[in-house]
Formats: sequence, structure tokens, C-alpha cells
Amino acid sequence: MPGYKIHRFFLLLLVTGIVTLMGCTNIYDQDKYQHPDWLAGKLYTQISAEENLTTFKKCLELSGYDTIIDRTGSFTVFAPNNEAFTHYFSDHPEYGGEPENIPHEELTNLVKIHIIQDAWTLNQIQLLDVGGWIDPNDPANNKPRGYKRQSIYRDPDVKYWVDYQDGNYTIVDSTQSSDYRIVYSRSRKYVPIFFPEFFSVFGLSGEDYDFYFNRPFDNTTIHYVNAKVLGEEIFAENGFIFEVDQVVEPLKNVEQVLHSPSPGRSYQYMINLLRLFPDFRSDLDKTRNQPAAKAGLNFDTLYILNYSDLPYNIHEELTGPNTNVEEYTLRYHNGFLAPTDDAFNTFIQDILTASSGFPRWGSYESIPREVKRIIINNHMTETPVYATDIREGFYSGEGDLVKIQEDIIQEKYYASNATFLGISEVVVPRAFTSVAGPVYLRPGYSTFLYAIESAKVLPAIKKEEANYSFFILSDNTMYEDSSLMVYWKDKDANRYDLKAYDRINEKMLKMSSKLLSKRLLNQIGVSVPDGSANKEFIENLAGNFIVYDHINMGVRGGSATKYGFNGDSVITNTAREMEEKADNGVTYEVGGWFYPPNYNMYTALTSRVKFLELMEKAGMYNGNTYSFNFNTEGDNYTLFVPSDSALEESGADTLSVVELDLFLRYHFVKGDLIFTDGKKYSGDYPTMRVDESSTSLFTKFTPLEIVTGADYLEVFDRQGVMLGHIDEEEGKTNVMVTSNTVDGSTSPFDNITNAVIHDIDFVIRK
Repeated sequence: MPGYKIHRFFLLLLVTGIVTLMGCTNIYDQDKYQHPDWLAGKLYTQISAEENLTTFKKCLELSGYDTIIDRTGSFTVFAPNNEAFTHYFSDHPEYGGEPENIPHEELTNLVKIHIIQDAWTLNQIQLLDVGGWIDPNDPANNKPRGYKRQSIYRDPDVKYWVDYQDGNYTIVDSTQSSDYRIVYSRSRKYVPIFFPEFFSVFGLSGEDYDFYFNRPFDNTTIHYVNAKVLGEEIFAENGFIFEVDQVVEPLKNVEQVLHSPSPGRSYQYMINLLRLFPDFRSDLDKTRNQPAAKAGLNFDTLYILNYSDLPYNIHEELTGPNTNVEEYTLRYHNGFLAPTDDAFNTFIQDILTASSGFPRWGSYESIPREVKRIIINNHMTETPVYATDIREGFYSGEGDLVKIQEDIIQEKYYASNATFLGISEVVVPRAFTSVAGPVYLRPGYSTFLYAIESAKVLPAIKKEEANYSFFILSDNTMYEDSSLMVYWKDKDANRYDLKAYDRINEKMLKMSSKLLSKRLLNQIGVSVPDGSANKEFIENLAGNFIVYDHINMGVRGGSATKYGFNGDSVITNTAREMEEKADNGVTYEVGGWFYPPNYNMYTALTSRVKFLELMEKAGMYNGNTYSFNFNTEGDNYTLFVPSDSALEESGADTLSVVELDLFLRYHFVKGDLIFTDGKKYSGDYPTMRVDESSTSLFTKFTPLEIVTGADYLEVFDRQGVMLGHIDEEEGKTNVMVTSNTVDGSTSPFDNITNAVIHDIDFVIRK
């Protein structure tokens, strides 16, 4: 092959020429390639020159990272000094005091956790946040909240054994399934670096550092996890070296801590709870980029694991509001409270399944997934938990204010993605201790439970320092009248719809979350009936009222209770107080849903003919457009409507338009709904009448003196003369008027009560 010989000839000629030029000397021996005396060496070279870092130098050599950090890349090395290794080997006598005895993989991981990505000076470590370098002169970006840095240590991918049924995954032990998912590690480990300003930025103190690391914080330097930096940084060509006084062992994440507890403790209940909520999603790009896939060999699909029903992913190194943005991890950290199995067993017996005189779930296995989700969420936080937080209280992932005693803490660990506290008591969710308790703890109210969860109204129901009256329906009641039913789409995956039988339209109606929310909020009064009046009017969270009739032992909304959903048969609703004692009110069982009134101002006043005619004459009502010019959206009114005979006797129709306007407006109290139950204070209330003492700069409304009592009202003029006494009377007093919050809606649940009318047999004059 002539061409091959020619190419070979020129190749030999080229090599001969190079060798001739070089002679017998290596090219790097020439002067121009020599390392200048004034230039520092690379990282390993600089470490080798430090007499106090010889053990760490040996670790670098044994792991092979001596050449890696001396060849390429930019890093910062936190190098434990020899004394630090003396303490380390004292804690690990199995290694005989020699780095050579540490298993190679373990040694390599130990080296990698001491090396962070990129070169950071001592000053730069203290000047970062999610958006990059802070600007001390910019009030919006002058706080160095970015205290975590990415190390070069990455956990291996993890195999999860799974049980897959009807589209729903649960994680199980390897003995329970042959199916598995390989979850790849999306990020290298992040490690915390504590510096003096960190504590002021986050409202903490050195005590919070001592709480986790069992050593005081030295305010003159920085601390790399549990290790204190000694002296200044050592400069290298490709980074910086900090001497530290302790060896940092690879940080575990929450999942790893749960699976490797301290001797004598187990967190299996917490592990099993977490296993109920995985969401696996395949990542085809990562799968195809595997060496085995590129080589055409057998390979596994790689997955991303999320816990979308929980505050964060317990196995994930990335933290913050969006774990697809790595920069968030610089600032954000989580918290995890782990009750021991002994604590959990006590909780199950005392709270979840024991009778204690009340019906409870028959077994732990029968407890709904929603209840278990609340339990696990109440032990997770989206912020770290320090000693300061334990003293002051902190919020759980369930939104509960958590206060624990420090003496229940049995284990403390600063994990790579959360602070971890092993505790000897379960943190009981407020869903169980509030008026929602019977719904979440009794099996006979599970439909109401799913309704609360679907409508997401639990935060309102469990509010602390409230005094709610919560009226709930049993499963049996709703099964009989079809007013609300759970339709399971996938029970294993916890997917369901809530429907009601619409009796007007004779069809099943799916409950939207908005409609369901309004139905539920109409069942929650903001106070508890106390029997102070025969008939009490209790405002509810939907902006309407619950009527509690102590004489007839009935309870309803602003209108009569109907059988079923949109039914037409009126039923008598009675309330039975539940035995459980809530910390924010009282729970009652009732036999039907509360309905708000569907009675607007126009409808209410058209039946009060003479008063409406006078309003039209005075210009307060437009009969062509059926509108009222006084009715300001968002305002509440109490109207005292005189009878036709009282108006005729008063001569109101003989007044001029201006005088008539002033006369009528004196019958409107603006800003308050005053019922005959004595709940409002007695005193002066502003009317809609503009007072003569008003000026161009200040408008004053003429007040009306009202005395409120149990089942009556009394009205007085400005001279203190009583104009009339009003006794509570069905249909004549406490007539509730509503406005619609959704244009075009005919649903009474879209109404809010904004006025109350009292028919009176006298007129009100100044």
C-alpha cells in the first residue's frame, strides 16, 4: 500500500525532527517552563508544605485526590490538622490510628466532604446570598444569608423497593417486593459554614450552634460544620486552604439519619409514614447518559423521587422553594422531628385508636391516609429548628405552632438537608386537639374529613385562641340524605371526588372546592352559644349567621334547614355536643346542613311597601333600575322599618324630599348588624343621617342610642326618651338580608349577610 508507506515516512521524519530539537532534555526542563519561585503551588502542593497537615496529606494520597486537586479545577479545602485526626482516631479505635486502615470508600468520602467547589476567601464565604454577592449598601440585598456551600461529595444512587397498585407507589422493604426504582442523586452534598454575622441575620446566637455541635462558637472566625477554622486562608494557584481543628464526617440527610439511629432508638413508624407518599418520575436524559446505556449494555431507568404531599423531599440535598434551582440551597434548610417508636406506640394507643370513652379508629392500619399525612407534616418544617426556635415556638409543615420541651429531645443532628431532632413524644397536630378533632379521630365522620381536606379549610377550623362552634354531620346522615358522598376514583392513590344529589335538578352534582368550602364555612360559628338569649345569632366564617334557638332546641342557618342538598322539605335540626373537649371551641353533631338566606335588599323591602315608596320619593331607591343608592358594597346595615300605620301617623309623606331623606336615613344604622340577642354593646350607633354639625372637612353621622338585651332592643332619641321597645319575633325581627358575591349565581352559598331588618311599630325622629 504505497499511500500507507508515504504517510509512515513523513511521520518518522516528524518524530526525528522533534527528537533532534529536544535532544536528550525533557521539554519541561527548559527554563521558560519552570515554575516561578514567587508563585504558590496548587492545593496538594501547598498542603504538603504544612507540617500540621501531614495526616490529611496522607489521606489525600491514599484516596487519589492528591493528584486531582493538584491538576485541574478550583476548590477550597478545609484541612483537619494532625490534632484533629488524633481526636478522630480516638473516636474510631477500629482504625488503629492510621489512615491506611480506613476502608478506601470511606476514606475517599471523608476527603471529599472537606473540599468544596470553587475558591472562596475568608471574606467571600461571608458575603453571599441566593442572588449572588450581597451589596452592603443595598437594603434589599445586604444580608449574607447564603451560608451553605456545595462539597465535592455525592451520595451514590439509591435503590428503592416499591409496591405499585392502581397507579400508586409505596416504598417497601426488599423482602416485600421484587420491583424497584433507582433514584439518582441530583446534587452533591451541601455543608453549612457558620460565621459571626450568620447569627444576627437569622436571629440566632452562638448558643444555637452549641446546641447541635456541642462546642461554643468562636465569634472571631468561621466554623465549617463542627470544625473551627484556625488562622487565615492559605493561598494556592487553584484555590484556598483552611486549617480546621476537627474532622468533619460526611453529613447524612434526613432519610439516612432515620435509617441509622443512635443505639437503642428506632424510627420505623416515621419511616413507614414517609413511605406512603412517594412520587417517582423517570428521567430519560439521565438514563440515556449512563455509561452502560451509551455502551449498549443493560441498564436501569433512573428516576427522580418527590414527596409532593410533604413539605420537602427527605432524601434530597437540594433545599428551598424550588429544588430545581440549586442556588436556593445556599440559604434554605429544613427541620425534622422524629418521635421514637416507643413514643409513637403511646400516641397510637392514647390518641388514635384507644377508646377513652370515645369512638376511635379500630386499628392504626385503618386510619385514613389524610390523617397520616397530617401527622408526618406536623413533624417537618421548612426552616431549621434551633434552640432559639424551641424556646419561642416554630411552625410545622402543617401550619401548626409547635412548642416542645427540650427535655424530650433524645438525639440532635445537623443533617445535610435539615436539622434533625429525635424526640420522646409525638407532636400532636392541632387538627386533633381543635374542634376538628372528632372529624379526624372518629371513623363515623370521614366524609366530613375528606370534605375539609378537599376544600382546604382546616387552617381556618383549627385556628388557635378561637372559640368556634363547629356543626358536623355524620357519615350515616349524609348517606341517608345524599347531601355529600365520597366517590373513590382510586382509593390506594387517595384520589376521590365529593358529590351531592341535587334534589331540585334531580342529578348528582360534583362539588367544586369553592362550593364545598362555602358549605363548610357556613357550619363554623365564630362563638359558642351560651344561652344568654332564647335565640342567639352566631356569625359564621362564611359571612352569614347560625341561629341557635334554645326554646325550640333547634339550630339552622339564616334560612330553614332542608332535607338533602337543594331539597324542599324543611326539617328540624338539633345539635348534640360532642364529648371531646377542644381547645378552640365546641363541636356539635347536627342532622342537616345550614343554608344561608337568599333574600336581597330589593326582595326584603318590596314586602314593606310604604317604606319603599318613601325611599323612592326621597331618591334613595330607583324603581326603574331596582337599585339603592345608599348600599355601599362591603358595608353592613341594621334597618328599623316602621309599619305602614306608623309611617302614615308620622306624616312622613308630607315631608319635603330633603326632610324625607333625613327622616329615612335615621332608620339605618351603618356598619353593624344588631340582633336581639344582646351580643352587641348598648350605646350610640352612627346612622346614615348626615348630622347638622358636619363641616366641609368632617362629615358626622347622627347617632342613635340603642339598648341591646336578651331577646329585645330599645331605641332612644337624642334626649334619652325611649322611642320604642322591640321584642324578638320570628319573621318580624332579625330578618337577614344578603348580597351575592358571584354575579349571576343563584346558589345561596354565594351569599353573604350584609343587613338585618327589624319591623317596628314606631318611627325614629331626632
